Amino acid sequence: MLIAEQSDQDQQQHPSINKAVKTLFITLPQRDTPGTYPPYGALTVMSYLKRAGFSNVTLYNIDLMRPTMKEAINYIADFNPEVLCISAPVSTAYGNCKQVTLEIKKWLPQTKIVLGGNLAASAEIILRKTGVDICVLGEGEIACAQLLEKLSQHCPINELKAIKGLGFLDEKGVFINTGYAQQLLMDQVYDIDWDVWDDFSLKKCFRQLKEIDPKSTYYKYYTGIGGQISSDKRETRIAILPCSKGCVARCTFCHRWQKGIRFIPPEIMIQRIKLLMDSYQVGVVNISDECFGADVKWLHEFCALIKPLGLIWVVGGMRVKQITSEIVSMMKDAGCRSIVYGMETGSKRMIEVMEKRASIEDNERAFRLTLEAGLQTIPQLIIGMPGENPETIKESADFISRNMILDKHQNPREVSINYAQALPGTPLYEFARQKGLIGKGLDEEERYLLHISDRNACDDETTLNFTDYPYLTLVSWRNIILATMKYRYAKAFGISHYNKVMFPDGRPGLWCLLKSRNFGLLLDRFPRLTFRLRHWMEFFKFIDIWKKRGLKIAGGFLVEFFVVHLRRCRKKHSDFEYKSLRKIIGQDASYPCEESDPMASLRKGR
Repeated sequence: MLIAEQSDQDQQQHPSINKAVKTLFITLPQRDTPGTYPPYGALTVMSYLKRAGFSNVTLYNIDLMRPTMKEAINYIADFNPEVLCISAPVSTAYGNCKQVTLEIKKWLPQTKIVLGGNLAASAEIILRKTGVDICVLGEGEIACAQLLEKLSQHCPINELKAIKGLGFLDEKGVFINTGYAQQLLMDQVYDIDWDVWDDFSLKKCFRQLKEIDPKSTYYKYYTGIGGQISSDKRETRIAILPCSKGCVARCTFCHRWQKGIRFIPPEIMIQRIKLLMDSYQVGVVNISDECFGADVKWLHEFCALIKPLGLIWVVGGMRVKQITSEIVSMMKDAGCRSIVYGMETGSKRMIEVMEKRASIEDNERAFRLTLEAGLQTIPQLIIGMPGENPETIKESADFISRNMILDKHQNPREVSINYAQALPGTPLYEFARQKGLIGKGLDEEERYLLHISDRNACDDETTLNFTDYPYLTLVSWRNIILATMKYRYAKAFGISHYNKVMFPDGRPGLWCLLKSRNFGLLLDRFPRLTFRLRHWMEFFKFIDIWKKRGLKIAGGFLVEFFVVHLRRCRKKHSDFEYKSLRKIIGQDASYPCEESDPMASLRKGR
């Protein structure tokens, strides 16, 4: 039975249900720039609530609008919601969550604050350390509708135990986990009523193609290799849309609430696209899936249906194992211009640790076939997982280098390299707790969540060192990979072509670079010299840290560098076993948590 039908029956049996309960949804700032990705978590739950009869639901998109914290607090206080729902899709939102909710509780002590999204994997910390009253565990649509019904009746907190998908503190202060929320049917996934979104947010998130700089990587994403975009398409808007929810894999650094993967039926997906074309002048679609096309039958049906629409479309996440020359050709023929893959590493050993369920050969094939078809792609790596060492980094550097010289249209700047970031609900986070990098108590875990708040995964100041190598070595690896790749690109296509691609507005002079102290640009300017100096990258990082964070911090890392290497000289072989990190942490007697612990299921993820 659908929740809307259930709600109608409940309304008859419980006339005290207030379907006009005043509810405000907010997003939290995730990074230092406004988030133009549509807040799908909030939008889908709001749309579901509207269909279930809840009429007084509003969105305040703080992540996009970027008011000051004082302005945001004043807005919420003036709005005076009965229920404040916070959408927190990443765990790096913890600091903002704590600040906002504690302040709101001072102004509006009667308002119930509900938090959903991946941050809720730290539910007990959130409930004990912030102003949040209830966490939604998993998919929020059904759980939120049932929760609002209870809250509208002012039911005692213990009555919430009957609702699947909630975490809260009971009347005695004991943390209660009611299990994961019920998952929607495929045709209900991301079913958005766009009327719940204001025009300002829609225009900012569904930008016109002409608003994007033609020289940018983002623009090339929509052209493909050497492609062009017609003037009429430049006037249309870009809609970011998901076609599925979930993943076919369980990477050990990735948190997820859902089991498996659900694909929205192709005909329904096309109906949604046509609605956006007619209502909002959409002519470009950015598909934001993690595993686009994992169901090959679905992919064939989708391509056949989208081709007649004449759209430009791109794919933000596709599994390399699905790629064949026939599939790439079919996608291009249907209007696809770019495909991005989560390749993550060029090392077979690290693939085992990550539990990628793909091979280096799969990565290589996908890269080559995509470029041969004239489609754009951008290599993405994650470095610094447990077991990472100079040999695995060299393997990744060789992998990136081989693929970046497959086509001279590729730009050596367009490579994404991030550090492994321990997020709650992942084996990597539990590994960090086991090794004492985070700590096992709530206070220690909260300190870590505050440490990574509002930070990107490419930030070497907040990354944890999961490896057996010194921190200076860890943070030098990114530059070593880039130096190797840029040198080989310049060698393959000539320094003249390299400079043309890297510096389209003219190559900066040496004196200007020295004066500005732009270390990164200096490395780009001299690829051959940088490659020869790659074994000195640890020293360069020491200087960089000294300049940015002071001699005391840099000196501490230098001492650690020599201490770790002295220890390694005494130890001839590493005892690290290259297998899934999930299996490695399972060998520890303290993991998994006791099943009686209500946080156990959240720590293990799904």
